[in-house]
Amino acid sequence: MLERKGNTVTNNPKNIRALVVDDELLARERIKELMSLDPALDLVGECEDGVTAIEEVKRLQPDLLFLDIQMPEVDGFGVLKALKPKHMPVVIFTTAYNQYAIRAFEARALDYLLKPIEEKRFRQSVERAKEMLAVKNTQRDNSALINFLHELKNEQRSGQRFLVKKGGRIFPVHEKDIDWVEAEGEYVRLHVKGTSYLLHEKISSIETRLSSSRFVRVHRSAIVNIDQIRELEPSFHRDYTITLLNGARISVSRSHTESLFKLLDAR
Repeated sequence: MLERKGNTVTNNPKNIRALVVDDELLARERIKELMSLDPALDLVGECEDGVTAIEEVKRLQPDLLFLDIQMPEVDGFGVLKALKPKHMPVVIFTTAYNQYAIRAFEARALDYLLKPIEEKRFRQSVERAKEMLAVKNTQRDNSALINFLHELKNEQRSGQRFLVKKGGRIFPVHEKDIDWVEAEGEYVRLHVKGTSYLLHEKISSIETRLSSSRFVRVHRSAIVNIDQIRELEPSFHRDYTITLLNGARISVSRSHTESLFKLLDAR
C-alpha cells in the first residue's frame, strides 16, 4: 500500500511542474499516484493523445514530461519532433514495450520507465530529474535533444530505421530494404530481403513511421514498398493482387486501390 504524503498543487516556484501524457487512463492514474508521494512534484496537466500533448506542452511549459511512447496518430517520438527547443522539458518516457528502450535513449530522454511502473524506479527517475533541473542551463541541457531533433529531420529525409532482434542481437533495418509489412495481431512482421522480423507494434503505428512517398497501405493487414512491386493483376470485384519482385503475392482491397494508384502515378 502506498503512503500518500499529499498531492496538493502549490505555487512554490521551486516545485517541479509535471505534465503526464498517456492514452491509457490507468497508466495516468498510476503516475499521478506516484507523483502524490513527492511534495516537490506539481501536476499541471494530463493528456491522452500526442496531438493534445504538443499543444499543452507549449501552453503550460512544464519542467518535466512523463511521455508515453505508443499512442494513436502521434506517438511519443512524434511529440518530440513537433516541439521547438524552447518548449522542450526534461523527458521521462513510459511504455509497456521494452523494444523502445534503445530508441528512447537515442532520443536523449532522461529515463525510460517500463509499465507497470514500480515505485522505486519512479523515485530514481524523479531524483535524476531533480538533479538535472537544479543545475539546468537551458541551452546546454537541451543541446542533446536539439541535436536529436535535427537527426530526426535528417532521418525523415533519408528514411526510417527500425531496430530488430535476431539471434540475441539487435541491429537496424532501413525502410528501403523492407519489401512489405504484414500485421499479425498485436505484432507486425517486416519482410526484408528473404527474411522477416517480428516487432511488438501495431501496423497503424508502423504506417505513421514509414515514408509516405515509398510505402502504401494496400490492405488492413499489409503495407507495401512500391519500389518492390513487379506487377498488378486485376481480380474479382475491382480488387487487385500485387506480385512483388521476391514473388510474394498480396491482396489489395478496394478501399486502398485509389491511394495505391495515386502513389504509383506520382512516382
